[in-house]
Formats: sequence, C-alpha cells, structure tokens
Amino acid sequence: MKILIQGYYGFGNLGDDLLLKISYNFVKSRFPKARVFVYSNENTDFNGYLFNHIADEITIINYSHQDHFDLIVHGGGGVHFDFRKGSFGYLMLNALIHIIGYKVYIKLYKLYKKIKNQERITCDKRVGFGLGVGTFTNSSKIFSHNVTILADYNYMQVRDSLSRKNALRYLNGKKVELGTDLAFAKNYWPRDLNITRSTTIKKRLGIVLRKWEFETGQFDSILNFSEQMESDFDIKYFLFERKRDSHLLKKFKGKASVRIWDPENEEMTNFLQEFAENDVIMTTRFHGSIIASAYGIPSIGLAIEPKILSLAEIMPCIKIVKPPFKETELKSALNEIIVSFEDFKVKTIAEFENNRSKMELILKRFSKRL
Repeated sequence: MKILIQGYYGFGNLGDDLLLKISYNFVKSRFPKARVFVYSNENTDFNGYLFNHIADEITIINYSHQDHFDLIVHGGGGVHFDFRKGSFGYLMLNALIHIIGYKVYIKLYKLYKKIKNQERITCDKRVGFGLGVGTFTNSSKIFSHNVTILADYNYMQVRDSLSRKNALRYLNGKKVELGTDLAFAKNYWPRDLNITRSTTIKKRLGIVLRKWEFETGQFDSILNFSEQMESDFDIKYFLFERKRDSHLLKKFKGKASVRIWDPENEEMTNFLQEFAENDVIMTTRFHGSIIASAYGIPSIGLAIEPKILSLAEIMPCIKIVKPPFKETELKSALNEIIVSFEDFKVKTIAEFENNRSKMELILKRFSKRL
C-alpha cells in the first residue's frame, strides 16, 4: 500500500513538524506495512532532516513527482488559504472560476490535465484531519489549484467552525466534520517529558514570535512590552521556524534569551523540554498555544492572523489580544492570568484533555473505516 502524507512539511516549522510526526505515527499504527511518502516542496535539500525526525524509510517527493497513491492524508495545518496578491492574470482566472462555478471548472481542469497527460499526483482516496481552511485573495496564485484539491477530498475534518464554513464552498456537498486541531492527538507525539519548572519568585514567560509580512509593528510593540516586564518575569523568546524567523534576531540586540527550533541538529523533545518549563506563553503562532496547553501552561494568543482568533473557539481559556498590540492590553492579559494562575492552569489542562479526547476519537473512528 502506498500512502502520501501532505502538508507544509520540510521547512523546519515546529508546529508542522509536530503535525507530520503525528500523521506518520497514526498512518503507521493503522498500516504498519505501508510505504509512506511525504510531500515537501522545499527545494534546497534542507528537508532531509525529516529522515531523522520522522523515519529513515520515508520517501520525500515534491510537485514534480508523478505517481498514484492508495491514500493521501492531509495531516493538519492551515494549508488551504492565501493572503498574498497575485497578478492581473490570476485575478481574471479566479473571477472566471467564480463565474462558471467550481464544479464546471474542476471538470474542465481535470479533462485538460488528462488530455495533456499532466496528471501527476492522483489517489484512490483523499482525507484530511484537523485542517484549517481559510480564504484566498481575489488574485491568489494558488487558488485555481487549491480548489481542485479541496473538491477532491473524500473526507475532511476541520479544526474550527470558520474553516468548516470556508470548506463547504468547495467540497460539492461532501461532508465536512467539525472537530479540533490534529496537534491535540498527544498519544502520537514524541515521548513524554520530565518537566521541572523554576521555583524562584519570578515566573517564566515564553514569547513566541514569527516573521509576518502582512502586519507591521507587532515585533517592536511586543519587545517594548517584554522589556518593561523583565523585572517581574524571566523572559525567553522562541522562534519556531529558523529559515523564516532568524532575521528577527537582529532586533534583540543581544539582550534577550532566544531559543530557535533547529530540526537538523536536535530532537524535538529537546526544544519542547525548554518550552514546557515556562509558566505562561505569549504567542503569535497558533500551535504555540496548543503545545503550551499540552503541558498545562496558560497562554495568550496574539492575533496577527485570523486563525489565532479561532483559538478562542477551540480553547476558551486562552486569552486573545488583537492588534495593534498596546502595551496596556498585553499587561492586562498577562496580569489576569497571574492573578488567577491556578484557575487558568486547571482550565487549560481540562480543555486540552477535552480536545485530546475529541481528536483521538475522530482518528480511532476513521481508522475503522479504512
């Protein structure tokens, strides 16, 4: 049996590396003898770290690969969206797709690919778990291709109600199940950690930052806030994607403690160990909050993008702050957690376990169908 795991893989993104590990462990638990392929469009051979991180026997492919699979598994993540603007040509193409309708366009697209013998990656069945489905700009370069993939799902489970609403536009009446994020399936994570937290008076505040070209000023505002809090907290910054985020180091000016996920040279458990030793997490990354909740750490989601707002639906105990990030609002959110710290910890653990049970039940139920 040949199975392809598809997502944003091989770029050294901690959240997506975790989703891949979960997806691989799930697939191998259900199909131990399957030949597993991983889709990665990273084109500098950096994605070779996946052989050590996931398994030596995987085969890494990209968009140029031509093959047929028994099953394609989309292992979580927000892979169906686009905030970027394309050319006028894409604007016209996307407008035409909306005019003729998705069903007609997809039939014409598949017919064209078949005539031209350009069908590359095909499958008997395509499924997705814990997916985030967003919106596309009117001139998106990837919309015309993405809509064909969305319509090709035999089963899709999404992580939030907005994703479900977006997905239903494209799936031609197929069922879209509302569940939760795949990262909650903790029994498919790396081994459990031996967590030891500081017993000092100061609490540890971990701040997850990321490169984000669609919103300006978020970095400086957060940095100014954290400098004001240094007398009350031990602060460490975490960067989840070295290749994209490392330019942020220039702004730290050597003053802050920074931890960068380095998948080529370390095990995931090493990074998670340091991350889990914080008392509170403040994050501009969606999975920063979910990983924190796995260790009972209350978090504050800094909503630089729409999917972080969905955290309030998935885990209501997570504090959400919307941009522009005013220092008074950041302080207020952090103070609210500190004042009722034990209550937030209890709620965080309970809500994580609820989502964990939900996600693992979805995987168990679907596993029986395969």
